[in-house]
Amino acid sequence: MFSHIFSSLTAYLLTSFLLTLTPGPDALLVMRTSITGGRRKGLGVVCGIASAWLLWGLAAMGGLSALVVVSKTGFQLLKWIGVLYLVWLALRMLFNSAQTAPMLNLESEALTGAGSPGPEPASGFWASWRQGLLATLTNPFVGLMVCAFFPQFIPPGSNIAAFTLLLTLLQMAVALVVFGSLVVLTVPLGRFLTRPSVARAFDWVTGLLLLAFSVKLALATVPR
Repeated sequence: MFSHIFSSLTAYLLTSFLLTLTPGPDALLVMRTSITGGRRKGLGVVCGIASAWLLWGLAAMGGLSALVVVSKTGFQLLKWIGVLYLVWLALRMLFNSAQTAPMLNLESEALTGAGSPGPEPASGFWASWRQGLLATLTNPFVGLMVCAFFPQFIPPGSNIAAFTLLLTLLQMAVALVVFGSLVVLTVPLGRFLTRPSVARAFDWVTGLLLLAFSVKLALATVPR
């Protein structure tokens, strides 16, 4: 029994890492927030993403996420909420890029240690946490992964609810490691990435990619 559990968890972790490494709106949000807001806000988004995974896992244990996947109405409702949220994020980046570029010069000094920036308010972390939470919580394909992907790694005879919770906690750990590493790698590039011309280009590219993700989500149908 132990060997089955160990092999299932090993296979799950490997697959989970590969899926999390796949570029998506979460990774874009982590990178953009880390560039413009620094390490604290970047980690806020990462913690928000991990928190959303926990909520999806608890919903799966209660059967709610299964209802979203099976119910056409539930899937469509959550899908369009997710589309609107991605579009809002994208338009905010596209229209604010010109206005925020001058401010990014000041932020780049904070990211690279120049000047004497004051301590960042705690609200910055929690605002970013909410952003990461909503981005993942309004993605119906996360619910699909919990309902369709998790069961493949639950050994026969195991307690389904307990094992679902274990896989959820492991997915949270994977998200924290992968996206946390992305924050650590992105922040040192702050001085270059926050130059006005580079910042505007990055915001435009990120905004357009988020719009593309929103279109892809809008065209999605209930999985069979």
